[in-house]
Amino acid sequence: MLSTLPGNLFLKPQIKRRESKKQKIADVAAKLFIQKGYNETTLDEISQMLKISKASIYTYVKSKQDIVFLILEQVEKTWGANFERVRQSFTNGNARSFLKENIKAYIEAVDVKQNEYIFLNHVVVSLDKVGRRRLLGSTDQVRQIFKDIILTGVQSGEFSGNNIEITSFLIMNLSSGWARDRWFLRQQMNLNGYSDLVTEIAIRMLEVK
Repeated sequence: MLSTLPGNLFLKPQIKRRESKKQKIADVAAKLFIQKGYNETTLDEISQMLKISKASIYTYVKSKQDIVFLILEQVEKTWGANFERVRQSFTNGNARSFLKENIKAYIEAVDVKQNEYIFLNHVVVSLDKVGRRRLLGSTDQVRQIFKDIILTGVQSGEFSGNNIEITSFLIMNLSSGWARDRWFLRQQMNLNGYSDLVTEIAIRMLEVK
């Protein structure tokens, strides 16, 4: 038992420090990418802003494209935590309510990482095939989460079996639009109002006839 103590004592702080550093790299890089553009921003500029050497950055990433993945990871952590919060706190077995809570949770994550969403939406054309697949895979993961919730509602008889694929896609796309079209949307409604609107659209498409 004693022989395991050093690993237990030091592993978590090391992981926390590494994750903190990765988040800082992602935050700084995202700001520069948004200000100057992805192709125009260099690793030298990122290292200068971070006040660390470029060699230090290379201990976390192998290329500038890998920094995009760091930014994506921070976005995924945000919506992942929000979905998990809803899952653990939800007690009502109603699929409609569960869908509504998850839509709101996702839009709240988009709101927190709105600049990152805008950047990722634009940078996809600058990435190689692997990078594009990684970004598209992340959005499809969100779509699948909503699809699974809808399927639960279909099984319980709350939703029809029609429009499942397109509705899950629209939920993901419209929710992400809170970042993309915020300049217009915020003049019309607040986050809760927009969440209710997306939910209403989804429910209407899934209504049992």
